[in-house]
Amino acid sequence: MKRPFPVFASLILLILLAVPAAGVPPAPVPAPAAPAAVTARPADHGRPLAELLNPDGTLNLHTGYRGTLDPAGWQLAQGTAGPPRFVPTTPASTLAGDENWDPRFSIPGMNNTVRALAVSGPTLYAGGDFTTAGTCTTGCTHIAAWDGTTWRALGSGTNNTVWALVVSGTTLVAGGDFTTAGTCTTGCNHIAAWDGTTWSALGSGMTGTNGGVDALAVSGTTLYAGGAFSTAGTCTTGCNNIAAWDGTTWNALGAGMNNAVLALAVNGPTLYAGGYFTTAGTCTGCHDIAAWNGTTWSALGSGITGSVVGVMALAVNGSTLVAGGS
Repeated sequence: MKRPFPVFASLILLILLAVPAAGVPPAPVPAPAAPAAVTARPADHGRPLAELLNPDGTLNLHTGYRGTLDPAGWQLAQGTAGPPRFVPTTPASTLAGDENWDPRFSIPGMNNTVRALAVSGPTLYAGGDFTTAGTCTTGCTHIAAWDGTTWRALGSGTNNTVWALVVSGTTLVAGGDFTTAGTCTTGCNHIAAWDGTTWSALGSGMTGTNGGVDALAVSGTTLYAGGAFSTAGTCTTGCNNIAAWDGTTWNALGAGMNNAVLALAVNGPTLYAGGYFTTAGTCTGCHDIAAWNGTTWSALGSGITGSVVGVMALAVNGSTLVAGGS
């Protein structure tokens, strides 16, 4: 017969070992060890977006890269035509006020000076000394159009500098030092019209010692051109440095000016002209600035004196005319 005592005695012994003796404090329980420090893994934002952008801000889809992109510092811009592109969210400069400049044109812009701008609906036109505009390296010679995303050519451009641009209805008119515009090689002397597809002549253009057109303005259906010329189309008398195009023929404004016209502005029925002249028609007190009322040139006070180059810019603000120059 098996005896249960050893099991019972063992049970009592275990219980006694678990109960501390009277008056003896329990052994301190060691504090749990602090968990080992864990280094946070850096967030993987992907490859910087800038590394996969073309010069015009469009995404280069031919790199073979697969994965996420980090767009920090960039925002999406969508124009009226062409693929979407990215532009910086903040300007490179930290000077106060620079945040108000829109970076939509970004780099590379034009490779030389821009001398004239005009807007028609969503399209911006630029003219000047440049031969490339953004990624447009063929045809954007001295003139180009911005559609909100991309610079594009207007035919093959012009063969010399564009100094002035103006929009008349749906037609863009350019003036400058050129003698050809696109395929227009006859008659596009210093002035030409772009109808959205083709360049065309306005009469036979301008000729003279310099011949250049430096300023353009529109009033109703009449186009005014100013510059350094002595004839405009078949107008050989009176079209001295300024002339008016009625859609068919160039016409004189009195006897014109005795020196270059560099700026034009229209306010209602009045045409203002600025430049480097001392007479306008029969007005001998018209120093560098004059007003044409449709029949006669008149002075604005005593004109501008002490100038080096003359009046180079004019703007109308309500009933006020503002002139700038050198």
